[in-house]
Amino acid sequence: MAKTNTLHKGKFKTLGADISLVATYPFSDPIFVKALVGLQGWDNQFDMLEKINDSFNVVSQDDRGASLLTGFGIGYGVSKSMAFTLDFEQTEIAEIKTNSASINWLFRF
Repeated sequence: MAKTNTLHKGKFKTLGADISLVATYPFSDPIFVKALVGLQGWDNQFDMLEKINDSFNVVSQDDRGASLLTGFGIGYGVSKSMAFTLDFEQTEIAEIKTNSASINWLFRF
């Protein structure tokens, strides 16, 4: 049986925010579909273990960026001012494709 030794357990911290433009189209009286397009921004901080020649060094890295955010969903209007939606979104964060699904409770003012 192989024995594993952890040489370094680094930290990872991230912060993200997005802004989107949302369009809806009524399918029937309470049911609607929605589409969104927006911008996702992120700020990642992490430690890496680098090997240079025969020595190991812990290096702290920062990665910031923004990418296109797209999505679609289906919603059910409980009333004129309240709805539930099931949404699917896709973006890329730090060159990693990210897909998410969410259930939302919306209020209309």
